[in-house]
Amino acid sequence: MELRNLVNSYLNYLKHLRRLSPGTVTRYNHTLSQFCTLVEELVGQKILVEEVKTLHIRRYMAWLSNERNYQNSSIKTAMRELRAFFNYAIQEGHIRKNPLYKLHIPKASQGEPEYLTEAELKKLFSAVDINSRLGLRDLTVLKTLYYTGLRVSELCNLRLVDIGESMESLIIRGGKGNKDRILPVHGHLRIWLKRYLKWRRSPSPYLFITLRLGKCSNHAIENIMRKHVTIAGLPANYTVHTLRHTFATHLANAGVKINYVCDLLGHACIDTTMIYAHRTVDQLAHLVNRI
Repeated sequence: MELRNLVNSYLNYLKHLRRLSPGTVTRYNHTLSQFCTLVEELVGQKILVEEVKTLHIRRYMAWLSNERNYQNSSIKTAMRELRAFFNYAIQEGHIRKNPLYKLHIPKASQGEPEYLTEAELKKLFSAVDINSRLGLRDLTVLKTLYYTGLRVSELCNLRLVDIGESMESLIIRGGKGNKDRILPVHGHLRIWLKRYLKWRRSPSPYLFITLRLGKCSNHAIENIMRKHVTIAGLPANYTVHTLRHTFATHLANAGVKINYVCDLLGHACIDTTMIYAHRTVDQLAHLVNRI
């Protein structure tokens, strides 16, 4: 069977039978489409799933690292998604052996997640020209990401009904694992949301909209972040997800208990949140000097 055709069948399987979230299916689609394109470029034509070799997987890994500057953790995620796809191919009788079998995959770094310092955060917000056509929207998007720690898909799916008239809380519907949660709205964020809603003119039920008055996509939100990171002169590897790390890290540094941070982030397991239980050198020195 042609590789791309089986990818399409697999995505339908994930969506309709496994009932994975739209964000997860989109991520699988991105990885698998990327892989198909690279392999077709390597062989110069469309390829059958049974013709995929371990060599093709290695070339894809090298491309992610060298051309796309993926970290080991991101490469490991892509390989996990490919392995799941080829296991599906085995299940459906198209191949007998997974081409990722015994393939060495680089270990993810156990280092702390990157986050913006308070000075960098100020530079990012200051880089937005709120007098420009979409400046008010862009700044409100960035502040919402920071003050809530939302995943990009959760931000895009926010509806007007999810914030209510009082704007004291946000209802996050269908987060990771299709779990809903309620987040408090920071007083500073509330001010910017009110300003944005006065400017916003659209019948769309979604909170953040494009010039065409449609729902903002994940890609559009990533572009907003990328644009203002560049203007602010911040590291190019700062992404929307870096703001989520920043939210969690700043809470942990402020002394918020990790189990509360876990609830705010919507983590299913507190072990995932433990990476934020770090402190700056100054804070550690202060603690050591207590003895």
